[in-house]
Amino acid sequence: MQELLQELQINEKQRAADVLIPILRGKIEELEEKLDITHNTDGDTTSGIVPLSRSVPMRKNLPKTELKRFDGSPSQWIPFWDYFRTIIHEDSHVPKIEKFSYLDSCIEGKASAIIQGIPISESGYDDAIDLLLKTYGETKRLIRTLNRELMSLQISESFEHDESLYLKSEKIFRQLISMNQNVEDGMYYSNLEGKMSPYVLDKYCVIKDAEDNDDWDTSKFRNAFSRAFDTSDI
Repeated sequence: MQELLQELQINEKQRAADVLIPILRGKIEELEEKLDITHNTDGDTTSGIVPLSRSVPMRKNLPKTELKRFDGSPSQWIPFWDYFRTIIHEDSHVPKIEKFSYLDSCIEGKASAIIQGIPISESGYDDAIDLLLKTYGETKRLIRTLNRELMSLQISESFEHDESLYLKSEKIFRQLISMNQNVEDGMYYSNLEGKMSPYVLDKYCVIKDAEDNDDWDTSKFRNAFSRAFDTSDI
């Protein structure tokens, strides 16, 4: 009889443990998540995740990589959106509210003003994405904006400015080409030729004269412009 009572007591304790253990595990996971969130939002950006600008917890199992920022500059839109879309937007495991938190944390400047005031919710995230795509993602409008940006690049006054001119123009060219825009027209490279500093322009002209000058196009211009920085080419 005594043995039966002991066995019943053991079984009762086992059933209680079976109930309590999952609860305790859940509490531990919640505590670990809170500690992780606190660590990531105490101003420590070295973890690779952009700090939140609105107080919605982020998932700790997302890639520890720094999200690109977007301030409304047309030339930044494609690299920003391609990155954000791949890492956050198309991840079906991330709730939309958390996606909105990530979006809000890396949008700034003019772009931030566009989505300002939209509540952080599932429908709010959809509205914010729609507004950004309508403003920056419409192909024809983006092509026109990038063309204007390319034509309005500042005239270079030094070798360092020429390098900046080259890098900015390359960034725009790559985006235009990615949208199937023909950039081989003479207006593209002739405009940029007039923006080079005399020093780099002289080197560029030497390279150009040594090649097929009669069949010049933007691809050859881009190659010659990059080589104009390399003294070993002269």
